Amino acid sequence: MKNKCKLKRIFSIPHINIAIIILGSAITTLIISVVLHLLKCSFWSSIFANVFAGLITGLIICMISGIKQKSISDINAKITWLQELSGLIKVYFSDYNKLTRLNFDKFNCDENLYILFSDADVHANDVNSAILQKQFDETIDYSPCQYVKEHLNYDAEKLIQDFRVLHEKVGYIDISCPNSKEIVLYFNDVDKELHKLNFAVCEEIRELEKKLIKIQKAII
Repeated sequence: MKNKCKLKRIFSIPHINIAIIILGSAITTLIISVVLHLLKCSFWSSIFANVFAGLITGLIICMISGIKQKSISDINAKITWLQELSGLIKVYFSDYNKLTRLNFDKFNCDENLYILFSDADVHANDVNSAILQKQFDETIDYSPCQYVKEHLNYDAEKLIQDFRVLHEKVGYIDISCPNSKEIVLYFNDVDKELHKLNFAVCEEIRELEKKLIKIQKAII
């Protein structure tokens, strides 16, 4: 199914369809040229041979241009995804900053406070989930988990346990009744990873944008 989606995406690029038409025309002119040559029609055979050569040149140019357009499309898609990821991280940062401003000696089961803790937990986990769920995107030809691991130094699969531990600790806040500093410490490991990820995401977006500009400036 994923391979089918990839093929569908490739054939949706206009240059690919044009290249197929040119290839078909080139094969046709080559056959005509060969037939005319066998029929001793050297002049017309030569004309169709020249047409064939021109079509092959056009095919090469079209294919190079198609590869360029696909590269641009892939980079734009990655930039969009990374920007969305950065947006999710910033939502968590907003929650975390609210947590750091809290000050109490013992949690009193206040519903509004619990909602804040729960939101921070959920929004932190949303970042990791967004990476893991991207694995099921059939329109891409790379592994998001492997991509962030290699390019952003973030291991989403390994961190599943850290997010699970955080969720369990937040779930027991109303029972353990910790103070505000303890609750902030619950987020310590996850927060460090998300801060590093956010910095890496911003750097990666800048690098991809530079790469995009270079490709767009290419002649073909």
